[in-house]
Amino acid sequence: MPILKKFKVDDSGQSVTEFAIILPVFILLITGVLVLGSMIYAKSIVVLAASQGARVGGAIFDDSAYTESEKIEKVKNTALTVVSNGLSGEDREVTVTRAGDEVQVSVKYKYYIPVPLIMSLLGGDNTFEIDYTSSYLIL
Repeated sequence: MPILKKFKVDDSGQSVTEFAIILPVFILLITGVLVLGSMIYAKSIVVLAASQGARVGGAIFDDSAYTESEKIEKVKNTALTVVSNGLSGEDREVTVTRAGDEVQVSVKYKYYIPVPLIMSLLGGDNTFEIDYTSSYLIL
């Protein structure tokens, strides 16, 4: 019986055990918050790129100094410049369409999640597609 009383009273090492149990959960939580923040940043850059491209398109699509293909190229370059300045990687796509007195710019960006464990928990690969379409009236 005296041996069992020794274990009952001796609680040295309890905090180390609790820390070892909580540490992986805490690391996963912090990593998830950082990845989510990075994804929100990427989404805001894609939204800004589509908006700026549509704004430029609204300004130059009424200009007769440029051909239709030059106008589309300028709008694409504007959107791609914004995406390139804010995000790394080459998996991006910009489409420009004109519908009546409106120009629409769609930007798609393939975001690579830097922590494979997070997407494997959700059942997918390491990529997440972010897209946004913005429209602007032609002035």
